Amino acid sequence: MAAPAQSDESTPDKSARKAALKAEAEKLGIPYAELKSMKKAKKEEKRQQHQQQQQQAKRKREYEKLADEAEVATGGEGHRDEVRRMRSWSKDYDAEGHHGPEDGDGNRRRTRSMDLTHEKKDKDEDEGDDGAKSSPPVKDLKAWRSEESIVIKGHGRHAGARTFPDPYLEFSDTPFDESIRRVMDRAGYERPTPIQSQAWSIACNGTDVISIAKTGSGKTIGFLLPALHQFLTDGGPPKGAAGGRYGGRDGHGGGRGGRGGRGSFGGGGASAYAKPVLLVLAPTRELACQIQEEARKYGRATGCREVCCFGGSSKYPQIQAFERGVEIVVATPGRLNDILEMGRADLSGIRYLVLDEADRMLDMGFEPQIRSIVEKVPKERQTMLFSATWPKEIQKLAHDFLRDPIQINVGEVDALVANKDITQTIHLCSEYEKQDKLDEVLKRLAEEGADQGNPAKKQRVDDGGGTASSSSSAAAAVQNLPKLIIFVAKKIMCHDLANSLWEKGYAVDSLHGDRAQWERTKVINAFKAGTLRMLVATDVAARGLDIPDVEAVVNYTFPLTIEDYVHRIGRTGRAGKSGLSHTFFQSGDKARAGELQQVLRQAGQEIPEELMKFGSTIKKKEHKLYGNFGPAGG
Repeated sequence: MAAPAQSDESTPDKSARKAALKAEAEKLGIPYAELKSMKKAKKEEKRQQHQQQQQQAKRKREYEKLADEAEVATGGEGHRDEVRRMRSWSKDYDAEGHHGPEDGDGNRRRTRSMDLTHEKKDKDEDEGDDGAKSSPPVKDLKAWRSEESIVIKGHGRHAGARTFPDPYLEFSDTPFDESIRRVMDRAGYERPTPIQSQAWSIACNGTDVISIAKTGSGKTIGFLLPALHQFLTDGGPPKGAAGGRYGGRDGHGGGRGGRGGRGSFGGGGASAYAKPVLLVLAPTRELACQIQEEARKYGRATGCREVCCFGGSSKYPQIQAFERGVEIVVATPGRLNDILEMGRADLSGIRYLVLDEADRMLDMGFEPQIRSIVEKVPKERQTMLFSATWPKEIQKLAHDFLRDPIQINVGEVDALVANKDITQTIHLCSEYEKQDKLDEVLKRLAEEGADQGNPAKKQRVDDGGGTASSSSSAAAAVQNLPKLIIFVAKKIMCHDLANSLWEKGYAVDSLHGDRAQWERTKVINAFKAGTLRMLVATDVAARGLDIPDVEAVVNYTFPLTIEDYVHRIGRTGRAGKSGLSHTFFQSGDKARAGELQQVLRQAGQEIPEELMKFGSTIKKKEHKLYGNFGPAGG
């Protein structure tokens, strides 16, 4: 009996509301139907606002989940220190309102530091890693190769060959498309670097290439441009592919309405052009993002689109890029392997494969992922392998992946050699003396920066007893300090040291594996732009970062291996420029004294007597721990 009673009550309520609405319409002087429509529209607007609020709350929860990973070992208090530092130099930083590096459409959010990076057009930037000034062309190619310490060796059907393609000593010698040359002209590059000159001439013939060269030699466009050249020669992307960032959501027939089922790339109208043709594998997300920047620069000119796949951020915007269609894929092995296992990417159209810093990828334990990825790439392809060293593990990888390659060695291959353009200074000190010693080094660098504009290239040996001049004030030190990177061993030390320097007034921030990816990207962009003058980093930044105007490196803690020492100091003195390195060496590091002496000797540096007292024996010892490196970087 209750139900009929409820029905009887509802009818008068509805009639009463209708009568009230009619009375309101009559009072307002508008038709009842119009007022009813207005009320309905307002109700729908409120519903949509509520839905948007729910979506924003969901994105915030996802961000907070990602931000939890950025907590340093000191807990929440440590991360709050990092937030304070970022707010001090980044006016648009909002820890609570930031939803990560991507917005709802999968596009990267613009930040102040990003804008500064694009606005900075000074001369030093133009003469970066991939466009350094080189010596004038030399007609005698044999003499040129000898002068540049270039040795060429053939494998497979090229074994025993005595003649190889002539290097492109001038940009005018290259067969590159006019669209590529225009980009190089705008960048202000004068001549190719030695590795570019020789690698281009070989790779443009479709031959597999092995390049063994130090970092900072211009290898990024050394492998990008030949691949783009070959791609354009073979027909290039379809007309209209370059329309917009990704040619529109459905620009390649690969939009959501065109795919043949979830994870399917073969049916439902997906275009054959949606498959990528160039794959670049890199060990760290920083290096991958750096390569992507170059790929975007030249890709826009040639109608090619790119995607960068790396860990530490959501994989779904990366998957969406595959679905829309891309020609260039830059990825860390771990993340790309994850996407492939999900069935959300197709590498069957790859024609060009690049393994960049292959030795570091093996050091980080990525060999299983690399082999799994290469199995999904067609065998009929051109492969280029770049490495700073040539151990047996890399030789085995090259044997398995490359076909009749030509190998280019720049400098000594079997020996670990530091860049001779870097002046290395060794400071013998104890652990408790390091902070004071660092203050002295920073003051000295600031004084040299004020006097000369650049650090003086002068050999100095410090036995721990010297004192720095106190004539410069802290403010002057901050203003005149050259751009430098301070390397430490542990994340907690990275945080504490950066906070200490920040409290002294330095424009500094930290870079380590526990920070969220969007924070790391923001810090790197600010450092490149000059908003930050100093970076305190773990070995996550020791390789891969290409910042041409870094003038000095400080090894606050000595690395676990001598290889890491060479790669750390290699962040300065890039592209033919001079640089400075300061290394704090204590008694606990004596096991590496012999190897350090060998590196100093081969680079023509003076060896401190105090360092020689530890002995010159080179101990064969492998370290499983590489600072903060590890497969998680992918």
